[in-house]
Amino acid sequence: MNATQPHAESERNVRHASVRIDNTSQGTALAIEARVAGTAWTRLVGLLGRSLLPPGEALVLEPCRAVHTAFMRFAIDVVFVDRRYRIVKLAPALKPFRMSGRLLGDLAAIELPSGAIAESRSAVGDQLVLTPSHLHAAGAATGDAAA
Repeated sequence: MNATQPHAESERNVRHASVRIDNTSQGTALAIEARVAGTAWTRLVGLLGRSLLPPGEALVLEPCRAVHTAFMRFAIDVVFVDRRYRIVKLAPALKPFRMSGRLLGDLAAIELPSGAIAESRSAVGDQLVLTPSHLHAAGAATGDAAA
């Protein structure tokens, strides 16, 4: 994937139900299997009712300017990205019954297991790329997938 054109690729890819999220600035993966919550209902439900978010999984909320953890049972990391999937804010280890704070602009939020931000070395300004999981799996089978 061409890192000079993340906007076009990411806009197409986020419409898929399941994506892989790579931090191309750091050369790390944020999530191997991320579910996209692109409707009002799926964003409202989010991670409610789950007892944990396993490593390698994530939930992409688009659009989203704020995240709450009311009624959740575990802490999460939250990465806010602009429309080009560049990181604009990090909220690591957001505990249950907390609020991330509200941001302005055309944003999306990525909810990750607590510790994923540190593990991936993600920082404000880093570029993320979302790839449909089925394309990544096909690339892995042919040896074309990113590590």
